[in-house]
Amino acid sequence: MRICIAGSFGNQDIGDDAMLEMHMNNLDDLGVDRNDIMLVSNRNYVKGYFGCKNWSKRTDGLQENHDCLIVTGGGTINTRNKRGHSLNRMRSLTKPFADKGKPIFLSGQTIGPLGIDRAHDEVACRIVESVDVLTVRDHERSKKYLDLIGAKPKELIETIDDATDLPYVDSPLPEQFIKIRNEHELLAAMNITSYTSNTKEKRATIVYIVQSLIKQGYHILLVPHDPGDYTSFAKHITTVVPKNNITLLDSRWKTSRMRSGTLKRIISMCDVAIGGRYHFIVFALSTGVPCVGMAGNEYSFHKQMGFAEQVGWDDCITTTNDPQYIIELLDGCKNKRLSPMPKSVSFDRIKTWLKEI
Repeated sequence: MRICIAGSFGNQDIGDDAMLEMHMNNLDDLGVDRNDIMLVSNRNYVKGYFGCKNWSKRTDGLQENHDCLIVTGGGTINTRNKRGHSLNRMRSLTKPFADKGKPIFLSGQTIGPLGIDRAHDEVACRIVESVDVLTVRDHERSKKYLDLIGAKPKELIETIDDATDLPYVDSPLPEQFIKIRNEHELLAAMNITSYTSNTKEKRATIVYIVQSLIKQGYHILLVPHDPGDYTSFAKHITTVVPKNNITLLDSRWKTSRMRSGTLKRIISMCDVAIGGRYHFIVFALSTGVPCVGMAGNEYSFHKQMGFAEQVGWDDCITTTNDPQYIIELLDGCKNKRLSPMPKSVSFDRIKTWLKEI
């Protein structure tokens, strides 16, 4: 069987990489030869990260000589902006296989926000109704948006994020982190994104939080999950805080060759975590690290809450820019107990789905 895999991976976003890695591991366990897998991605990324020789920039044309399409997770079926860029890209990935009548598995999605733009809602309906199986990484949240736009998926499964159970304990640690961990008793992992630092008020909030944590004895470890995090406020803040109190971790694939398991292990070895990226929250909570999610917009809040609600952590996700409140929230969650961490059922369903083809 020849399998095509598409998704949001390939842009050095460690969360998207983690979801793909879990799917590749699952297919390995099922005995699928990686030479029979076609990844829709950037060539250097595919060869360097996964050692796969088969790659394509688009799915169009692949439907002729591949048996099925798996689309990995992400928050792409939504009205995030007026252009609907991620939504239309998802449609372009699934349409060639849908038009050919080939099986499609859409895995680990967050649906919404929707119901704002009629044209976007129609595209979302076409995507959802063209696939055999849709798994979403929340309970009720995505379903409410599907109901709102009248989408009727053939099979809908509510589960947790596909990267929740990403292996990490044996992942290698970079010397940069080992040195920092050995030198500091308390370590606070912090993730700053463009959408948590795109106003003066938000940037002032981050500075206050950093200074407050330093006063409590923490060394700040800035943990980017995406190249864009380096060009946002994360890079600037290292110039306004004493260097001995803060470190910017190099987690970029191009420069550090850091894999998602290593980043998850780094976060697991910190004492607290606070940040805006969805998978930063997933990595922290799935390894038992007290965490506050800073949702910089409605889209981010919707995703973070979808995960946090499943592990009893929804009272520690916030949209506020009140720095004192965020510090109090972080202090309060240090003694908070997580609910048992469930596993994604996407992979077991893919196993039976492949047998059905």
